[in-house]
Formats: sequence, C-alpha cells, structure tokens
Amino acid sequence: MRHRFIMEELVACGAPETILYDAKPHVGTDKLHIALMALRKKLIDLGTDIRFGHRLEGLAVESGTLTGLTVAGPEGRYTLPGGR
Repeated sequence: MRHRFIMEELVACGAPETILYDAKPHVGTDKLHIALMALRKKLIDLGTDIRFGHRLEGLAVESGTLTGLTVAGPEGRYTLPGGR
C-alpha cells in the first residue's frame, strides 16, 4: 500500500515508529519538521529538484510514459520535460 511506504519513509527520516501501527497516526509538530528536513535532504541527494511556491498543474503522458509537467510558479506557467 502506498500510504504504508510513505509512513515508513517518514519513520526512516525521524518520525516516531508509532505512526506505523496507530489507528490514527500523528507525527507531531515537534517531530514533523525534523522528518521533513531529513526527507528533503534524501530527495535532493537522489537528484530531486524541489521548487517552493510552485504548483503542479498538469501531466503530459504519451504511451504510458511521462513526457512533461506543466507548472505554475512566481514567473508564470512553464513546462518541464519528463522522462530520461
């Protein structure tokens, strides 16, 4: 399940393990910023480009392959190429 993967990643980044088995998981504001900073570092180390103040507006998919992203940011709308 995808939500389990997300919870496991948050735990790996410093969130409490209780979120893996609590009926109503809660990271807590005192730990959330630590986990998110660690997750951001992990994503950047993997080559992710993080853009604050931007919003994903659309995906271009051709034959099941992501070919582009439409993004809105402070500079306006623009398209980023997808794929490798």
